[in-house]
Amino acid sequence: SALRLVVLAEKAGVLILVGHQRRHSVFVQRARDLVQDANFGPLRGLTAEFALLKPESYFKRDDPRLAWRGQKGKGGPVLINLIHELDLLRYITGHEVTTVFAATSSAARAAEVEDTGAVTVVLDHGAVGTFFFSDAAPSPWSYEFTTQENKKYPPVPGSGPGDCYHFMGAQRSLAFPSLRSYRYGQEVAEAGWDAPLTLEEDTPQKEDPIRLQMTHFVKVC
Repeated sequence: SALRLVVLAEKAGVLILVGHQRRHSVFVQRARDLVQDANFGPLRGLTAEFALLKPESYFKRDDPRLAWRGQKGKGGPVLINLIHELDLLRYITGHEVTTVFAATSSAARAAEVEDTGAVTVVLDHGAVGTFFFSDAAPSPWSYEFTTQENKKYPPVPGSGPGDCYHFMGAQRSLAFPSLRSYRYGQEVAEAGWDAPLTLEEDTPQKEDPIRLQMTHFVKVC
């Protein structure tokens, strides 16, 4: 379908935009700068979580227009949600995935599609990463709830929503989207678990990534 869309767009002479608006997030842009900086890596590994509860009304099993959400090859968090996590982690790290191991479960809803799963990836330079995903668990640990960029989602109670991604480099590590970075300072005689870590924080001004994406699209046009 995607290739056919490209062919039709080229024939018509029109531009199309891939809907990965998160790439335009100020949090993502800053994380990308930090992770790809010479003072960060090389990247050793990463972890990512996407966990939230989609309400039963989301599926509307008696509505044929929404039946695809529960159909294999069309719905499920792998195709609807995890693709965004994988795209972001490729974009932020600048590396490609070469090997994948995965396990999924449909135990929560007994549907054709998965509702929960775990993925382990190996990147092209040898780093490894793990992803946990579920759309059947009440949780604040997802891109949507931690960044609070989309006003559709209510604020998370407590001192803060926490982070959904962690990037571990040879020289420092980074939490996302808080952008808290941990490293050993020059005052440390020997870097390692016996020495105290130094915390650095970054707080970019929040902007709507969809507006930034459309601004980019207008410039491209």
